[in-house]
Amino acid sequence: MKAKDLLLTLSFIVPYFYVHTQTFTFDFGIDDQMFEGGVADFGVNMSNQHEFTFENRPYQLPLDTTRLAQFISGINPSDDLFMYMKRNITGLLPNTTYHTTFVVEFASPYPTNAFGVGGPPGEGVTMKAGLTLIEPDTMIVNMSGPFVVMNIDKGNQSSPGPDMDTIGHVGVNDTTTVWAMKTNDNLNHPFTFTTDASGSAWFILGTDSGFESKTELFISKITVDFTIVTSVEVGLKADNISVYPNPSSGSIHISSNAGDFNMIQVYDNSGRLFRSYQMKSSEATFNLPRSNYLIKIITGNSTVVKRVVVQ
Repeated sequence: MKAKDLLLTLSFIVPYFYVHTQTFTFDFGIDDQMFEGGVADFGVNMSNQHEFTFENRPYQLPLDTTRLAQFISGINPSDDLFMYMKRNITGLLPNTTYHTTFVVEFASPYPTNAFGVGGPPGEGVTMKAGLTLIEPDTMIVNMSGPFVVMNIDKGNQSSPGPDMDTIGHVGVNDTTTVWAMKTNDNLNHPFTFTTDASGSAWFILGTDSGFESKTELFISKITVDFTIVTSVEVGLKADNISVYPNPSSGSIHISSNAGDFNMIQVYDNSGRLFRSYQMKSSEATFNLPRSNYLIKIITGNSTVVKRVVVQ
């Protein structure tokens, strides 16, 4: 089947595996969404030097100054500064393992490939997101003197840790000179998290800075998807399948470098089957309305799952 013919072939087929998805969206255009902020990775003797600010306030020009976002700002006085925001998420299934994705929409004034102090202002500030069973907080340890660190393992600088995944940096592009919007995510490498008997989780978003100056960001929206997928993945592997662009403006292209696939199933945010296409092809193109989707590419008894955002 040719890619263009895929749009004409639509059938509703009951899937043979179970999908459970819960989506949490935090819109800071409304209010602070019950998030709390803080800083770590500095000597206690530098506690008054980072000038940390965390508040829900209007964007700066040239963005729409009538709209609110969560402003987070701090100065890295020497070597490192970790700024973070956190909140508790409840209502998850107890004692359950999820594949979790984070999509963070934010405004940044920082260019890429620019010179900075200690490190570049864009790529030198790594954005991380994660989930923990305990509340993320600071503690003081002795490192040639008292030092403020996190009580979770977030990794260091651009390296992820068991509790937080690296989802990008704060640089927009090489020509950035003013505030501009950007999206970071981990759609291609979901974060694995297991709840306890309470069915709750602590979500944390942060920036690990090697840029020894001030970093300011406006966080506009955070989307966290918790997904349970029970399927068979034999033969066909995730690395064999490309789904792009992602995020997309509507048109999705799927290609396989490991032979033909037989079926594509598209699930919506609630885990319901949205569309199902049957074919014998190694490439397909189709359009989807704006939303988040799970796309399952099936061949024989093998299944690969990809998450796609259509903006």
